[in-house]
Amino acid sequence: MKITAISREDRNSVSTRIHYYSYLENLPEDISWEPHNGSFGDLIYIQKKADEKTIKIAKKAKKLGVPIVYDCDDNPYSKPGKDRVAMLKLADVVTCDTIPRGEQIKKAAGVGYTVIPETLDYFEQLKPMDVRWPVKSMVTFGNNSGSVNAVKYMKHSPVTCRHINSKNIDGAGKFVKWSYNTFIRDLCESEICILIHGDDRKSNLKLLVCMYIGLPTIVSNTTAFRDVYKKIGLEWLIAKSAGDVGGIVHKLMDTSNRIDVIKSYGQYDFSPHIPGAASMKLSKIFRSLV
Repeated sequence: MKITAISREDRNSVSTRIHYYSYLENLPEDISWEPHNGSFGDLIYIQKKADEKTIKIAKKAKKLGVPIVYDCDDNPYSKPGKDRVAMLKLADVVTCDTIPRGEQIKKAAGVGYTVIPETLDYFEQLKPMDVRWPVKSMVTFGNNSGSVNAVKYMKHSPVTCRHINSKNIDGAGKFVKWSYNTFIRDLCESEICILIHGDDRKSNLKLLVCMYIGLPTIVSNTTAFRDVYKKIGLEWLIAKSAGDVGGIVHKLMDTSNRIDVIKSYGQYDFSPHIPGAASMKLSKIFRSLV
């Protein structure tokens, strides 16, 4: 089987790195893929793009009888434009990162969806960190909106705050330039982390990265984070408001509490997120269409 693929951006984009390269590069050996160059393979896979040019390509594929798998990734669909709705309706299968996102898609375009778990694509860098004493700093990371959402929570922290981003966000604490090669190392320079979702449809991937390396993490009371912590009995790390942060940080200053958190992280099943797991689920979709 040969897949023709279209990505939204290059490897420097987190979503394209995960939803395109990580997924496609770990497919079974009997499924090959190449970027779209004007011709079509047995199936076309489109990651996130829904512009006029891409829709034109999708319509041509449809006329030729070539199945379309459209991964909408983390695109919001509360008020989707015509192009996004058109792409959803052209696709034979729509994939996304979370159930809440899928339900939003279903409501917006009346189409079904399949959730593909995101991959821990830093896997080769992920190594358990040591529990350090005392707690000197708190870190956050993510896109601009993620950092901005964390600012009002970080203001309630009794320790120094840092943020890892591609841009410096005013008021977000010490700025650390994001780099794929140094990200995990930079993350491990703090004793605790805080992650604040502004959108309840976001995935749990950022939290899973922190959990895998054993970095105790305070999270917002949003679906993806809440579901993870409920499974391992760590609801006390959920900040329902910015005012909760100080009390949680003080509790994490107790080394025994941090050790208990890390032990609980070890109970979580990361297997759906290791490289190849998402690709296997995607390959089953491809085979069902060809």
